[in-house]
Amino acid sequence: MKNIFKKTFIVLLSAIIIFAGTAPVSNAASKHMIIVNTKKNTLNYYVNYTLVKKFRCATGKASTPTPQRKTTIVNKIKNRPFYKTGIPGGDPRNPLGKRWMGLNIDGTQGSTYGIHGNNNEKSIGKNVSHGCIRMHNSEVEWLFDQVPLGTVVLIKNTSNSDNYIANYYNVKLLQSGWFTENKKTYYRKSNGQLAKGWTKIDGKNYYFGKSKGQLYTGWATIGGNKYYLGTDGAMRTGWQTIGENKYYFNSKGVMTKGWATIDGNKCYFGKVSGKLATGWTTISGKKYYFDTDGVKQTGWITVGSNKYYLGTDGVRRTGWRTIDGNRYYFGKSSGKLYTGWATIGGKKYYLGTDGVMVTGKQTINGVVYEFGKDGVLKGKVEEQDKETNKQPENDQTTKDNKSDNEDNTKSNLENNNVEQDTQVLENVK
Repeated sequence: MKNIFKKTFIVLLSAIIIFAGTAPVSNAASKHMIIVNTKKNTLNYYVNYTLVKKFRCATGKASTPTPQRKTTIVNKIKNRPFYKTGIPGGDPRNPLGKRWMGLNIDGTQGSTYGIHGNNNEKSIGKNVSHGCIRMHNSEVEWLFDQVPLGTVVLIKNTSNSDNYIANYYNVKLLQSGWFTENKKTYYRKSNGQLAKGWTKIDGKNYYFGKSKGQLYTGWATIGGNKYYLGTDGAMRTGWQTIGENKYYFNSKGVMTKGWATIDGNKCYFGKVSGKLATGWTTISGKKYYFDTDGVKQTGWITVGSNKYYLGTDGVRRTGWRTIDGNRYYFGKSSGKLYTGWATIGGKKYYLGTDGVMVTGKQTINGVVYEFGKDGVLKGKVEEQDKETNKQPENDQTTKDNKSDNEDNTKSNLENNNVEQDTQVLENVK
């Protein structure tokens, strides 16, 4: 009689506890789903049909297999007692662990089959239970807090994927990753949410619209900075050739503008467009020359058939200059080095084939001339020509009386209101 009373009491107590943990199904349950594969002993948690987290589990052995079907979680109980042997809830010996999520299988209303913890962590990953689904205690406690009552549970014994199981039960999963819709590209994260803003995927940075999540490609201005996101949307860094122009993007993908030192070289990029300057370029009213790699040049350079001199600051020098102890003259507009005979400021000079101004007595084309210390021609020392008024040979006044627009090398700066190198050298008289 005592045994009958005891069994009746346990059954009633069980019913009270089970139904105490039962509540009306939440509308949120439709967003949650669990897929259990009893062959692989895996339990995967989905939200909005998108995988959120994967777990290992233990399921029924051959003699007591876990029922294969689509069901729902109908109750959730913390520290449920193990009634069969009378082990209290929360006891380390309790094979149910500290969490129980009852499944409505064969009308049991969550009293017989469930997802629960364990008292033997080594059993996880094996087919050893009496039909229930065991999880690691820490993991079942986490899952318990995530899923609402009414969450769908799909159970299947198969070597196939979760997609196969879902399709078997006429459920369509949403895959995380890239997808295209209405000719626009998106990325769904593992939590089911669309990627928005800056997102790192497989080691690459991408930018997605903050409101709709569409992938940005090509040029993009974000937060006041300019970026280049290739045709694949991946943020570019370092040197990039886009169209016919070169650009430089720092480690954060921001386009470089103005002066910059890169790999030890001084370069200049358009203040608006960011294009790398090459060739002759006017910056703040001063003329610079950059080689084909965009590196600022200094010292002597030859462009076309003309020579120029750029100071240590890279600025093109004009007019009279003393360089390494020698005097030279450069066109006031074009900066070209003068050579041979030249009339400058109404005075005649001779600038050797290397452009160096001569002084004293000099024999030029068989005629001896004398020049002052300032390089100004004083006259002939030895008259070798009956025509005393004949001009010296190769005088730039007589032979080079033309504008200095030979220096027609164009600046390749973008349209940013910088004047081009089309100024005219003064006529030598």
